[in-house]
Amino acid sequence: AMRRRTWILLGLTASSAAAFGLTRSKQARRRDEAALLVDETYRELRAGSLGRARKLAETALALAPADVRVRAAWIEASALSLVEDVSSGALAVGLVSAAHQRAADPEEMAVATLASAIGMHNDRLALSLLAQHADQGVGSGAIYAFLRGAALELGEKGGAAEAFEQSRAAWVDAVLPALRLARAHLFAGRLEPARAALGGELAVTTAGRVLVTAIERAASKKPLFLQLAAGEIDALPRSLRPLAVALGVHPDDPTRGIDAALADIESPSVGI
Repeated sequence: AMRRRTWILLGLTASSAAAFGLTRSKQARRRDEAALLVDETYRELRAGSLGRARKLAETALALAPADVRVRAAWIEASALSLVEDVSSGALAVGLVSAAHQRAADPEEMAVATLASAIGMHNDRLALSLLAQHADQGVGSGAIYAFLRGAALELGEKGGAAEAFEQSRAAWVDAVLPALRLARAHLFAGRLEPARAALGGELAVTTAGRVLVTAIERAASKKPLFLQLAAGEIDALPRSLRPLAVALGVHPDDPTRGIDAALADIESPSVGI
């Protein structure tokens, strides 16, 4: 009887160990898959594919909700999407609330709160947060620098181009800082720096063509136009969509004048 009980206990122990090992193995696979998705998320963010980046980050978060790197990627992808893709008050509030619930660190909270203020077009809050973050010593990194530039433009303050330049220097080969830097120079009438910010390959993308056309129009004083399909405009970063629409309107269009549209777009807060 003693030997039988011993074998039963050994069997139960082996079964428990096997089950524990299977659980650990499954969790490890989920963490590994989430890590790969985080890498892909940052590749998509660098390319400016914000919708895809956000979905990848959400999938990674579902796989490994306690992973610190996954949480950071999700916050940053959500923040950039809020500023340059889809903006709404509900999304803005939801980002900050979710960041709190997931115990985001101070740097992540700085990104979430600033993106939320920009997404809600709340210039006073955005500028107040910049001052608050400076006092707290938080707000470093390329993505925060990008958001700082957007906040300064929203509040129509100086220094936006410098912030976008800082973001571009720290975030190698990233599309969004270069586009916003070129846009900032364009609105300030600095056409040569605007051209230089676009570089080689970026200038022939749809977003680059919008800025190149606007730059050449400003330089030549000629009525240059760029006709884009609605889908192409929707795929642009949100800060370039009004400019793309304005550049597609001809003077004989009875619904809207190109000069009036471009005059409106010269306010940096439009479309941020």
